[in-house]
Amino acid sequence: MCRHLAGVTGRQPVFGAAGLDIAAHDSPQAPTGSGASAAVGKDVDLTAPGVSGGLVVERGDGKLVWATDMLVERKGHGVFELESPPGSEIPRHVHRLDDELRYQIEGAATYVVGSETLEARPGSLIYLPKQVPHALAFGSPGGRWLWTSRIENEGLFDEPIVIAAGEPDAQRRALEVPEELIAATFAKYGMDFLAPDEEPAQGAPPCD
Repeated sequence: MCRHLAGVTGRQPVFGAAGLDIAAHDSPQAPTGSGASAAVGKDVDLTAPGVSGGLVVERGDGKLVWATDMLVERKGHGVFELESPPGSEIPRHVHRLDDELRYQIEGAATYVVGSETLEARPGSLIYLPKQVPHALAFGSPGGRWLWTSRIENEGLFDEPIVIAAGEPDAQRRALEVPEELIAATFAKYGMDFLAPDEEPAQGAPPCD
C-alpha cells in the first residue's frame, strides 16, 4: 500500500518535509572523537569471520547517514542509533511484518500507539507490536534512541532516500527527498504511512 504523506498528520511533518527551514531546528551533529575519525564510519557486519568471540561497536564506529532530519548510525545486525532534532516527528504508520523495540538514550519522545499516548524518557524501552498504528514526536531537547528491527530492514538505509553523512550538504539534500518516495521506500520494508483515521489493511502486500 504505497501512500503519499501529504495530509497524513494534519500538519506539515518535520519528517520528510521538503523545503524545511533547517535553520529553525537545532540539528544533531555527527559524533566526534577517535571512534568517528572517518566521518561517515563503516558498515558493521556482526556475522563476519573473527567476531564470533564478541565485538564492541563504539559510538561513531558504524556508518553514518542522514534520513530526512535524523542522523542514523548503523550499529549492525538490525540495530540503529538515531538522533532526532527538537520538534522532529514521525507520522502515524504501521509495521506489517515485525514488532519493533526502541530504547530511549537521551531526550524524550511522545508516542501515540493505537489510542494510547505514552511518554518515553532516558532509560525507557518502547515495544511496538506489528499492525498497531503509532506515531512519535520529540520535544524541545530532541532525542537519541536505539531502534532494533529485522535484519532485512538493514537495506532501508542503502536506499536513495538516505544520504551519507560525510557528503557536502548531506542533511539538506536528505530533507529535500520527495515525500512520495519516502513513503514508497518504507512500504518496501513493510512500513505503511496512514491517514489520521485510517486503519491498517490486514495482510497487505509490500509495494513493488
